[in-house]
Amino acid sequence: MTDTTIPAKTTAKTPKPAAKPPQRSSRGGWWALLLIVLLLSAAAASAYLYLWPVYQQQRAQLLNLQQQIDTLRDTSSGQTEQLRQVIQGEVSAIARQAYERQQQQRELLERYQRGVESVQAELANLDLSQQSSWRILEARNLVERAGQKLWIDRDVTASMQLLQLADSHLAALSNPAHRGARQAIADDLFALRALPENQIDHVVMRLGSIHSLLGSANWYQRQPARSALTPANDQADWWQQLQQSAGKLADQLVRVQYRETPLQPLLSDTFVKLLQQRTLLQLQIAQQAALGGRQAVYQAALQQALSLLQQLGVTDAVDIQNAQSELDALVQLTLVPDYPTELRATAELERLARQANQERDQ
Repeated sequence: MTDTTIPAKTTAKTPKPAAKPPQRSSRGGWWALLLIVLLLSAAAASAYLYLWPVYQQQRAQLLNLQQQIDTLRDTSSGQTEQLRQVIQGEVSAIARQAYERQQQQRELLERYQRGVESVQAELANLDLSQQSSWRILEARNLVERAGQKLWIDRDVTASMQLLQLADSHLAALSNPAHRGARQAIADDLFALRALPENQIDHVVMRLGSIHSLLGSANWYQRQPARSALTPANDQADWWQQLQQSAGKLADQLVRVQYRETPLQPLLSDTFVKLLQQRTLLQLQIAQQAALGGRQAVYQAALQQALSLLQQLGVTDAVDIQNAQSELDALVQLTLVPDYPTELRATAELERLARQANQERDQ
């Protein structure tokens, strides 16, 4: 009997070998590496061939621009320094001129001050009576000039100013003995202030307006001519043209006037024209008399003009009526106020001047 040996049952399984990763071809890796190297080399060569010249050109431009900037900065610095030196020189010259002018003015002022001091010293050495005499004589001369301005030039304002200046000379003496003269000057000033204004300019302008008004006024009312009422018509027939010719002939032979006032004898055109011319002439005479301040001639001319207007009779012309009212008002005006025949201060200052001369002679 054959013995069969049964192998013992193993308690553990034998592990299978792990699967091997697929192996890549070594040739493909080398080709890829070679391609990358070639691309990098081509990129480097392209950058060297194309970008490097551009970089060098831009760098050269930047260097050139920097040099220009440095040159401009140096030029600007030089010009600024030159301008500063010029300005400083001008300022120094102006300051020197101002200083010299100030010195000249100071010397001139000192010279004036020395002159004033010398004059003051001379005045201090003068006798008080001589100074008083000089002021009194000056006040008398001023009052005389005030009278001339009043009666010759008819300038009340200038006359008052001269009187005030004369009073200032007496006030500077501060002498109670001059109180009478100062009171006389005050009375004269009060009388001049109370005078009415000069009416010459006002009257002359009003007379000029009245003259223009009467020159353009309608001195008589005339009915329009029939030929003026019916305009000429060249296209009319022979009968209408005959009527027009007859109307023109009638206008030349017959004059028709109308008045809305009670009937009175009509004045001829020649007489009315003569009245107008004579009235305008009297207004011119009155205007000339007003300019010369001749009151009598002025009033006589205006009264004559009013008398001529009254000869015209009652009129409906508004311009003539207004002119009559204006002339009635102008007749009552006084061209030049009644100035005092003499100034009270004249006699007082003449008395003080005689006393001062007597004291000086003694």
